[in-house]
Amino acid sequence: MPCAVEFTILYYPFNDALLTVSGRERDEREVQNYYKAADEAESLATLKRKLTEKDIQILHGLAFEGKKRPAPYRDGQNVIRNSSNGAVTYLPPEAQAVAALIAELVSWINDEIASHDLPAPVIAALTHYQFATIHPYYDGNGRTARLLTTLILHRCGYYAALANVAARAEASSRNSPRDKSALLRELRPLQRQALGLFAQHLVVTSNELATYLGL
Repeated sequence: MPCAVEFTILYYPFNDALLTVSGRERDEREVQNYYKAADEAESLATLKRKLTEKDIQILHGLAFEGKKRPAPYRDGQNVIRNSSNGAVTYLPPEAQAVAALIAELVSWINDEIASHDLPAPVIAALTHYQFATIHPYYDGNGRTARLLTTLILHRCGYYAALANVAARAEASSRNSPRDKSALLRELRPLQRQALGLFAQHLVVTSNELATYLGL
């Protein structure tokens, strides 16, 4: 016997109500906190001073708790386990060593930014690796490490340089003529034929070109 199913359609104007998914409040809060911390990282990057341990602790406080206050380092041992079998895959340094290790990392970051010996992405990558190795917090180390790399890239002008390159490329594209027919007419028949191969592959060897052209 068929059963009757009653549907109730609820209408929520987008500008009057915010739709939320039940059980996802924690995920939404983590995203909101991360955006707060990302804004703070960009603000710290504009300051004309060296990075401090307190800066890192504030980033963690914002990302993990949504509060702009320094988050103290862990006071006990933590371990990294395999999620499938629970086996210990990494044992971070003891809690009493964390403060000295972070201080050493911060000093290294400031020295490298000032010396310009290493490219900004390399400084950021090594910082991320070392911060994750120290694992100064029970939780939120990955988020804090990513925020720290973002801060470094901003401080070194990396993002500004990328934006400048993109703007120049876009301007060059707008200013360059799109009609290439005059240039194509200058090519010899074999050269025009070879364009078909280069349209398919970014890199072409001499043997591949010879085979394509039947030489």
